[in-house]
Amino acid sequence: MAVIVSLLISAAWSIGCFFSFWDFCGCLFLPQVLVALDVDPLLNNIHFPSTPAEFAAESERFSRGGRNPLRGCVSAIDGIALRIRRPCVSEVPNPSSYWTRKGFLAINVQVAVGGEYRVHFLSTMTAGSCHDSTAFFASGLAELLARDDGLPRGYWVAGEDAYIAGERLLTPWPGTNLPWDKDSYNYYHSSSRTFVEQVCGQVVGWWRILWRSVRFSVSRASLILRVCVRLHNFLIGRSSPPPDALLSEDGAGGTGEVIMQDQCDLDDRLRQRMRDRDPCPLRATLTRRLRDQQCHRPA
Repeated sequence: MAVIVSLLISAAWSIGCFFSFWDFCGCLFLPQVLVALDVDPLLNNIHFPSTPAEFAAESERFSRGGRNPLRGCVSAIDGIALRIRRPCVSEVPNPSSYWTRKGFLAINVQVAVGGEYRVHFLSTMTAGSCHDSTAFFASGLAELLARDDGLPRGYWVAGEDAYIAGERLLTPWPGTNLPWDKDSYNYYHSSSRTFVEQVCGQVVGWWRILWRSVRFSVSRASLILRVCVRLHNFLIGRSSPPPDALLSEDGAGGTGEVIMQDQCDLDDRLRQRMRDRDPCPLRATLTRRLRDQQCHRPA
C-alpha cells in the first residue's frame, strides 16, 4: 500500500502542476481508496507535539529564526468551513444546524498546524453554525491542553479572537488604540497565526474537490478532508515544493477560496462576549516581557 500511496501522490503532483486533474481526483476519492488511504501507516501523520524535543523544535520554528520574540508557541489553531450538501436526517439529528450565516451548509473544521506547515490536529465533529470556541472544546484538543501533561509550562497554542483565551490557548488582546506593548504582542501573535492560514490555503487550493460543496454525506466529506490533510502532510514530509496558497477560478465556477469559520457561525452570544475578561495569565506575562525588552512592532 505504501508504494501505491507514493505513486498516487506523485501522479497527483505531476498532473496537478500542468493539467486539470478532476478525473484523477474522482478515482482518488472512491470510498475504497479513501478508507485505504486513511488507515495506511504511511499516512498516519496527524500528530500533536508530545515530547520535549518536539515542543522545543516547534517553538523555534514559530520564532522565525528569532525574529518573533514571543517564544513558546508550538501550534496555531483556526476554524474553516467545509462546504457540504444538505445532510439527510438519517445522517445527523439536526441537518439545519449545518446552515451558516454566509448562506451555505458546512462542517466546522478545527485545524492546528505547526511551524513546518504540517497539520498537527484535525476535528470535523461540529456543524457549521457552531462557534469556533464551542467547536474547540468539543474537539478533544481543549481537553489535551487542559491536562497537566498536555503542554509543559510556558508552551502555548495561538488562536484568533473567536477563541476563549486560557492558560495554554493564547488569543490577541481585544480592543483598539492599545498600549504599545499590547499592540506589539498582537502583531507578533498574528505572525504565529499566519501558519494555519497558509496551510489551510494550501490544502484547499491543491485538492480541487474542496473548491465547491462536497456532494457526499457528512461522514464521507469528513473522510475526504482527512485524507487530503494526510496527503498534504505526506508531501511536506517529502520536502515537495508547497502548492500555491490559492488557485484561480476554474471553469466550473469553483475557487480555491478558504472560508474561515469566524465568518459563518450563528452564535451571537459568543461573538459579543467581553473578551477582555478571558483569564489568560501567560498572555500578560509575554506582554510584560515584550515591554521589559522594549520589543516594539516594526514601523
